[in-house]
Amino acid sequence: MDSVLTSTFSGALSQRADSTAVDPSSLVVSSAAEATTDRGVGQLSAVEMDFEARNWRAARDVVQYKRGHKDKKAMAEFLSRQESPEQAKDSCIEASKRASGQYAPVVGGVLSKIEAFMKVGDVAMKGAPESVGLAWMGIRLCMHSVEDDFATFQLFGGAAGDIIGILISCRTYGKIYGADRGPKGREDFQELHQKLVDYIPGIYTEILEFSYQMSKHIGRNMGVRLLKGLLSSVANKFGGMIAGIKRSEKTMS
Repeated sequence: MDSVLTSTFSGALSQRADSTAVDPSSLVVSSAAEATTDRGVGQLSAVEMDFEARNWRAARDVVQYKRGHKDKKAMAEFLSRQESPEQAKDSCIEASKRASGQYAPVVGGVLSKIEAFMKVGDVAMKGAPESVGLAWMGIRLCMHSVEDDFATFQLFGGAAGDIIGILISCRTYGKIYGADRGPKGREDFQELHQKLVDYIPGIYTEILEFSYQMSKHIGRNMGVRLLKGLLSSVANKFGGMIAGIKRSEKTMS
């Protein structure tokens, strides 16, 4: 399915890049009611907001209720934390100050992706901040790996970059979905839409699962200074999740 989805998605993006281009500033709205104005552009944002909110909330519910997590305290602490792209950017900038020259390209790549995401607007944070904020927390926590060996930093820094890449791709799809909504949409796009409707919640679920595991591990070590080895000691545990996120990023890009 991944190869079919990747081909179809990439084709739809290239064919519709010009017709669906939207000024990022027009996508920021304060409420669904306000989103119904401005000659249809606001309506597009309302559709996008609903699309993102439903997918993120579905993912949050799966992680909270259907993954069999028994540590209720750790889950409650995780769910209480809502962070933002701005906080992740601040952590990335701080990491760049502590990083050696070898680490700089990875830090710079993550920072560039955060800035690219912020330019297109975070509709998901407006629609479901209690859910998508958990993903940004995971991204921020990845930057603690700057204290570890380079291989560990590449692993977790790469995960942060891949997660942001997924968010950008899904944001792009949300704009296309809004532009092609309704019965007049092309048949091939409607088929793509259904595939992505089925696929995106699962991707978001894996991102939130990763954030939960990061929160749980680092949360238990918050009483000590973040030293080398904090994440390298669990790199094998997170390796499978990170590999899955990378596959999803390639599928959506």
